[in-house]
Order: sequence, then C-alpha cells, then structure tokens
Amino acid sequence: CLSGFSFASRGLAERCVLHVIVPGTIEDQPREAQDAIHQCATKLTELGLNVHDPRSYLVRNNRLLEEGTERCVAFTDGMRMGGTWYTLNRARRLGMAVRKQQVERQR
Repeated sequence: CLSGFSFASRGLAERCVLHVIVPGTIEDQPREAQDAIHQCATKLTELGLNVHDPRSYLVRNNRLLEEGTERCVAFTDGMRMGGTWYTLNRARRLGMAVRKQQVERQR
C-alpha cells in the first residue's frame, strides 16, 4: 500500500499498524482514497469534523501525532508549506522517524 516504503524489509510488517485518521468521514474522501483505506488500513478513525473548516485538518494532523505514533509517513507533492509540512516538522520535533513519499500534485 505504501509504494516505495517496504515495511517487511525493515522487520516492521508484523507490528505495523496503518492507522488512518480522516477529519470528517470516510465518505468525504475521494473514491480512490476510500478504496485504499479499505484495502490497507489496519485502523480507521473518523473524527466527524466539518471538512469545509480548514481547522479540521489541523485537528486531524495533531491527532495523527498524538496516537502513540513511532513513524510519520507523508505523501507530499514537494511544496514546503501547509499542513503536510507542519506535520512533518512537528513529527521531527517529537523525535519520530519521518519518511516522505513524493506524489504528483493533483490539478
């Protein structure tokens, strides 16, 4: 599920939990994301927040880091701004291992 990031080769497959946290509900996510979540996620948390309120994404990002997370895997288009970069930088400050996976920016 995480292209280019092999948990098995790092001995993590048996103890790895892919916890997906969405700010609203899974139905708010694009169909492709819903399919990936259903296929790959070990645990899903729906916060039930208003996805039209930008603050809901900050709440989600902070929650991601407060769930006993050891590693932060971020999918980024390379822009060094916004919620993804905030979360990566905060994860580093908290001493978490950080992995960035480059993706194409959606238009």
